Amino acid sequence: MDIVTLAVSLPDGLDIVRMVADDGHRVIDTTDAGIEAHLARIANSDPRYRSISGWRRVSEGDLPQDRTDRNAWRDDGREVAVDIARIKPPPKPDPRDVKIEALEAAVAALKTADVLTDAMIDAEREVSIKAR
Repeated sequence: MDIVTLAVSLPDGLDIVRMVADDGHRVIDTTDAGIEAHLARIANSDPRYRSISGWRRVSEGDLPQDRTDRNAWRDDGREVAVDIARIKPPPKPDPRDVKIEALEAAVAALKTADVLTDAMIDAEREVSIKAR
C-alpha cells in the first residue's frame, strides 16, 4: 500500500494529510494535479481548506517525533517544526476544582482533629477512672 503524506499549510496552522494511493479498491492519482483535485474535494466539506497557502510531500521522518504540540507545527518549506510562539499554555485549573480540593483537605484536617480530640477525651476518662 503506497501512502503519500502531505504537509498542507492552512491559515490556522499545518495539517498533515495522508493519501492512500492504492488501497485495493481504487487508485488515487498522486500526481500534483491529482493532489490538487483531492484537496479541492476536501475543501467542499472543510472550509479551512479553501484558504490553503501551500502543500508539499513529506515523509514520516520529516515530521516531529513529539506530537504534543502538533497544533503549533509549521512548514517553512524545508522542515516541519514546532512554532514556539504558537504553543498554547496549559489550561488553568478550574477554580471550582481548586475549591473542592481545599474543602476536602479541610474536612480531612477536621476529621483528624476529631480523632485526636476523641483520643484525648478517652485518655482523660481512663485517668479519672484509675484515680477513683
